[in-house]
Amino acid sequence: MNGIILFATILLLGAISNKPARFENAGEREEILKAAQSLFDAMVARDTTQLRQTFTADGRFISTWMRNGKPVTRNLSVTDFSKMVVATKEPYRERMFEPQVLVEGDVAVVWGKYDFHVGTKLTNCGINAVQMVHTADGWKISQVTSTINTEGCIEHE
Repeated sequence: MNGIILFATILLLGAISNKPARFENAGEREEILKAAQSLFDAMVARDTTQLRQTFTADGRFISTWMRNGKPVTRNLSVTDFSKMVVATKEPYRERMFEPQVLVEGDVAVVWGKYDFHVGTKLTNCGINAVQMVHTADGWKISQVTSTINTEGCIEHE
């Protein structure tokens, strides 16, 4: 829910400010997507140092799904998520498709479809909303908000 609020806020601020929210330029887009991809690479490598370095100090993972017809939400710190990544028998592999990038100053949102694997098994899919901030060290993730769907997932190449 927080990710949706942040995304809506960016769009609203763009609509009422003198400098509207904009789609990225090509170089900026690549830099932002590279920062997001660093998270997915760290998950496969089970590299908790790299994983933590992709985030701001207080970064979060929020996921939502339906259970018995009711919404369920999980909110994890980067530390808690890192523990999950190294505790699995097989590595997590997440791939994002058709990402859109919105940027306003030092804030960006990467929005796109994803598929998620544990080892080679496709376990779920959905939408990622990756909120990012530009820091002195480059683009960092402040929050990842994801829907989790376990049905209707398509294996992407």
